[in-house]
Amino acid sequence: MTQLLAGVSRKTITPPVGIHLMGYGNRLQGNIGVHDDLYVSTVILYDGETYAALLTADHTFIHALLVERIKTKIAASTQIQAKGVFVCCSHTHAGPIGYADDDSAQEARAYIDDLVRLCVEGAVEALRDMQPVTMFAGTDQSQININRREQTNEGVIIGENPEGPVDHDVQTLQLRLVSGRSLATLVNYSCHPVVMGPLNRQVSADWVGAMRSGVEESSEDLCLFFQGTPGDINPRKMRWTEDSWDEVDQQGRDVAAAAIRACQQATALTSGAVRVQQEDVWLRLLPARAFDEVFQALVPGIESLEEYHRKRQEAFPWHVDLENRGDGTYSPIAVGAVGVGEWSLATLGAEPFCETGLAIKADSRAAMTFVSGYSNGCNSYLPVASAYESGGYEVETAPLFYKLPAGFAPESEQNVRDTALQLLRSS
Repeated sequence: MTQLLAGVSRKTITPPVGIHLMGYGNRLQGNIGVHDDLYVSTVILYDGETYAALLTADHTFIHALLVERIKTKIAASTQIQAKGVFVCCSHTHAGPIGYADDDSAQEARAYIDDLVRLCVEGAVEALRDMQPVTMFAGTDQSQININRREQTNEGVIIGENPEGPVDHDVQTLQLRLVSGRSLATLVNYSCHPVVMGPLNRQVSADWVGAMRSGVEESSEDLCLFFQGTPGDINPRKMRWTEDSWDEVDQQGRDVAAAAIRACQQATALTSGAVRVQQEDVWLRLLPARAFDEVFQALVPGIESLEEYHRKRQEAFPWHVDLENRGDGTYSPIAVGAVGVGEWSLATLGAEPFCETGLAIKADSRAAMTFVSGYSNGCNSYLPVASAYESGGYEVETAPLFYKLPAGFAPESEQNVRDTALQLLRSS
């Protein structure tokens, strides 16, 4: 049997005061302070031949161009190939910018440079102390999440849809040393980290930070969180005041309790060769959408898309990859897969709906499969085909915030899901 080695590290990536917070289109001011620190936590898996470096960052999302920069520098500084590096974001809506360019403020460029440096240092540090581990997988449930696509007489709004699809599973993978002590606990769960709303201007990992603290207090190891597929999933409690931190803690601790129970009842998984795959899937976009009253209502005082993007660009820049083909305009989504014996990870560079994660897990051949959105970039929402008839924010409006001319065509989710499963089966 292949002997699996693993190493872990953690670096603090909290931004300085003034750096813009992502997550809400009408919040164009910089942060005013720090409620809780942000981290990039790294686990490296090695089978004697192939490495997989899994970086989990407290960011809303990190642009694919910046991910490539991180991957290239890790590959240049270590024996890890770029295709074996996966940068997964928690999607906290109280996290800082995930991209900067030559036109950005000096403070923003400096923060991004530091982020890259710390990601590389974390990978180097994790490699220094690789130890034999065995894998233990467990599953429990937390009920803090709910489908948010509420149907009203005026159409679909972001609210509560108790009858909608939701995945309550909290999946854990513990890497245990020969001594029996846990080196790291990996957690996969689907829920937007938006307990704190747009009024908040303090840096925070939201409920994910409280969850991580709870797990680490119990296990005394590093907890790495892999956000699931919560494009249409929110927390049940969102008071959205400037002092909702009690709700942040309560909901994070609820997921932590489920993760702890999952670890307590975990069973051993067979290790095997480390296999990594990555591929960009180019997806067709719908016809361009005009600036409309729905978008305008989300950004009061803005009179055009051009005005919005100009003001947003001043806070933080964003680059979009577009390719015009005979049948329309296309844009890419990064898809990846990691396989280690009976455990696997599928990564999607978008905001996937809950049903996508459920379908990939159901069709995966691994005993346990994590599905993680917001990974190796993020290029807008990826709605399932059935969502297009009812429309709503994720289908119609959100792509404009990503600077896309329109959302992805209805067949896109199936294309991405098929690619993820193909990579899982060949990895």
